Amino acid sequence: MEEASLAVRRARRANATTLDLNGRGLTEIPSAVFDLEKLQHLDLSNNSISFISPQIRNLKHLEVLKLDNNLITSIPDEVMGLPNLKELSTEGNPFLKATSALSQSRLRGPSTSHADSGDASGLGLGPSLRPSTAQPDGGVAFGRRGGPSFSAGGGGGAAGMGVGAAPAGVGGPSWLAAGGPGGEVSRLKDESSGDKSSSSSSRGGEAKVPSFSFKDIQLGKIIAQGGFSVVHEGTYRGCRVAVKSIFDPKVTQDLIDEMTREIVALQKVRHPFVVQIYAACRTPPKLAILLEFLPRGTLFDLLHGGPKQRVDLSREVTMRIALQVACALEHIHSVGLVHRDVKSHNVLFGSDMTAKLADFGLSHPIEGPVPSMEFAGTASYMAPELLFRRPPIKEKTDTFAFGVLLWELVTGEIPHDGLDVEAIRGKADSGAPLPLSGVLSGDLKRLISKCWSVDPGSRPSMSEVVETLERLA
Repeated sequence: MEEASLAVRRARRANATTLDLNGRGLTEIPSAVFDLEKLQHLDLSNNSISFISPQIRNLKHLEVLKLDNNLITSIPDEVMGLPNLKELSTEGNPFLKATSALSQSRLRGPSTSHADSGDASGLGLGPSLRPSTAQPDGGVAFGRRGGPSFSAGGGGGAAGMGVGAAPAGVGGPSWLAAGGPGGEVSRLKDESSGDKSSSSSSRGGEAKVPSFSFKDIQLGKIIAQGGFSVVHEGTYRGCRVAVKSIFDPKVTQDLIDEMTREIVALQKVRHPFVVQIYAACRTPPKLAILLEFLPRGTLFDLLHGGPKQRVDLSREVTMRIALQVACALEHIHSVGLVHRDVKSHNVLFGSDMTAKLADFGLSHPIEGPVPSMEFAGTASYMAPELLFRRPPIKEKTDTFAFGVLLWELVTGEIPHDGLDVEAIRGKADSGAPLPLSGVLSGDLKRLISKCWSVDPGSRPSMSEVVETLERLA
């Protein structure tokens, strides 16, 4: 299969009216596509695209646009405004309820819209709400007189993923400049079987994670490092990736289990607000996974980094980040998993500043035996039942950690900064581990306090947290 970039170049040279990029492992629409102003038929189906750039308005002659089986959560006005568009297919995408309705004379049925927040902080993070309810036949039909026929599947595949976001353009400081990595192509293919990358849609089961060989990787700089693993920026078959590998010379069974847990969890969790896995190397001593490259750093950096990293977040942006992380956790729990390491270091940002939850090395099923590393984690975010090794209600440990993360987002402070584990343990078991004086909203105070309940059964589910945040956003 030819590279998508090559297909685009050929189309440009030939002034083509048709371009087929079906199943190319794309995570975004290559920017060069928007220069093909004579295009009439564009097929982008079966990729992992989550964002449609407003530049699509350049394709004024486009008549057919196929977006089936991607991660798209909202159709921007620029698509619906294309003057010659007659057919728009979007089956198998996790659509959201509208946040700004399109004109009912132009689009009948539940509207979906892409809105630029235009907030003062310069972070244009798209709205993050619940998906529209599918009709009994598994789809939602839309249409407009003289315009495109529009079908959104509500059945299997990506449509069942839950919630997603439509990130808007990013303004503000130069490091938050709008746009992604310049139309890169992520065509990650299984060397042995020729399967599409694991980020592609998988009907009727979990996506298969292909294998890769280190001879195909060009490692760049280190972008993160933990106790037993290191993450490099890298290039794999022409696309940017993050390469997470075990660097401990003694590969223990615990390390193998941790890597396996992350692979299993990420192939099960396919969601716009969760980092995507592309491939894995499972042959000791070279244990590694290829992950989606997220160039904008961590939430910890955004809140607590140096002058070039730290940004003062508006309330609107703060709530959107909180809602995106909450939606990710809601979905993770819905597929029967607990994350178990929710913290600002593990919330990463893509080029469009969409928040994505990462690091599933401590994740485990809600049902089943307690894994050997159950009590590992970061003390500042750990629920009292973990700190005191009491029987947990597993998914409610994530709720507690999210409450700490929400406090951190709202106050801009580092939780339990400078305290040792013993001091944190005593605060966590008090029901009020951190001061709420810096939280100005009474509704947010009540939500955070509920998340911090000493009794796990009294904490809200992440679905209830999402509902509350949607109401407050």
